Amino acid sequence: MNFSIASFKTFILTYDEVFSTLFLFIFAWFVFRVVNIFIKKQDWTLDKKRSASIVLKNFIFIFILLSFIFTWKGEIKTFIFSVSAIAAALMVSLKEIVLSVVSYFIIYSNKIYNIGDYIEVDGIVGKVIDKNMLHTRLLIQDNLMTGKEVNIPNMVVMNSKIINHSKIGEYGVYFLNINIPIEESNNLIFKKKKLLEVAQKNCSPFLEDAKKHFYSFQNNQMIDLPNVEPFVFIDLSDSKTITLKLKFISNHKNKYKLEQKIIEDFFS
Repeated sequence: MNFSIASFKTFILTYDEVFSTLFLFIFAWFVFRVVNIFIKKQDWTLDKKRSASIVLKNFIFIFILLSFIFTWKGEIKTFIFSVSAIAAALMVSLKEIVLSVVSYFIIYSNKIYNIGDYIEVDGIVGKVIDKNMLHTRLLIQDNLMTGKEVNIPNMVVMNSKIINHSKIGEYGVYFLNINIPIEESNNLIFKKKKLLEVAQKNCSPFLEDAKKHFYSFQNNQMIDLPNVEPFVFIDLSDSKTITLKLKFISNHKNKYKLEQKIIEDFFS
């Protein structure tokens, strides 16, 4: 068997690259495990721990990716030149991945939303529980509280209308619509008054805290915020239905429970 010096050198180089890659993965896994254990032991909120863990995970991912490219740059270059047609097709298929990664850095640098925020993306409302290079994971917030999750590619997020309900902190402004057929509107003022009283009763336990929170945020950010007191107005835009629109303040995670309690008390 012929075994030239050149072949031996190639073998040694490839062995070194494989060993370096293996060492890289083991080292990255070890660092992730140690730092993640440190994060879990901190006296932080669950959202802060999750956020720190995700930042660590993304940092490790970038470190591995760049190290892998640096270690195998020669082989990668040779592969791309030898299969240029396949590489072109791969670039087209990888377009969404590249756009999602770019979108991630835009979201991160502009602080559009963070871990623990309650956001709405094209009608999908949920709590951000993961935000990595490729997608954002939401825990769906609905009336049934089913615990369902949805993964939205970052590229889709950036091309959608985003509402961040947590931008002003733990409290948000919400609306509840009560539709009343036009033929049942003879005691409309009484129903409006009852809806307001029910909302005031259910919001009263946290209203003072919400006022302080809004006032502090308003002064720090120098922006105008709505009044935290519940308010009901009448919408006559539909010729067959009159809508009582209730504006109320709620803690994000308790919004649906509060909404259901208001509805139950109103119709009781």
